[in-house]
Amino acid sequence: MKITVYSSFFSLVIIGICQLFLISDVAAQKEPVNAKQHNTGLNPKSEITEPEKLLFLKNHLENLPSLTVLTYKYLGAGETVKTRSKKIELSFEKTDSGTVVTGFTEIGKTKKPIEKIANAVSNPVILEYLEADIVEMQKLTKGQPNYFRKRIRAALAEGPEIFKKKQTFNGESIEVLTFSIEPYAKDPLRFESGRSKYRRYSKKKYTFYLSENIPGHILGIDYEIPKRKKKGAVQEYYGRQQMRLE
Repeated sequence: MKITVYSSFFSLVIIGICQLFLISDVAAQKEPVNAKQHNTGLNPKSEITEPEKLLFLKNHLENLPSLTVLTYKYLGAGETVKTRSKKIELSFEKTDSGTVVTGFTEIGKTKKPIEKIANAVSNPVILEYLEADIVEMQKLTKGQPNYFRKRIRAALAEGPEIFKKKQTFNGESIEVLTFSIEPYAKDPLRFESGRSKYRRYSKKKYTFYLSENIPGHILGIDYEIPKRKKKGAVQEYYGRQQMRLE
């Protein structure tokens, strides 16, 4: 049985060291054991993968000065992006018992507080991003949030390849680790009746960008959902979204 370390639910917060999740043996048995790997979760590994460690086990906040404020800005376009711009602001305070995180999301002039997190280790922006995105997927497809969470976990557990790249941040060149997953692209259930909306968006691709050279280690997260492309035509998208540390 595959054991993956995450928080107890995909929520707006991650509290301390992430708790254990189980990927169902029954679900795994329904998927072809000889399927080609596509970073889609058809072949989750028995050990915790490096992408899982980078996102959920690594201490992103260890060297973060107390009273640091990190701001992440969203930009997006397309029919799947209901909010064109959004901002997340996280405040970090070091205490004797650990790192305390507070913050808010801002859409237009509306601010929504994020529940206070005590003893944070991983950067809470990861689960904030994923949970908000799952809510949008539910609205688009009428699917179940827990099912989307399971597909994301399984895709990360397959061990997507990690690439090293150089990017510019605040005028300086930094080394960035990046990897992508397509949690729904090879989902065996996407062709079932009543899942036409889900199938339409099943090519959704998430890309994660991490670097130890920036505060909080998370540079950004993107997604894109390509439309079917005719030969020689320009690629179009149902939606694209980018989140970046400012």
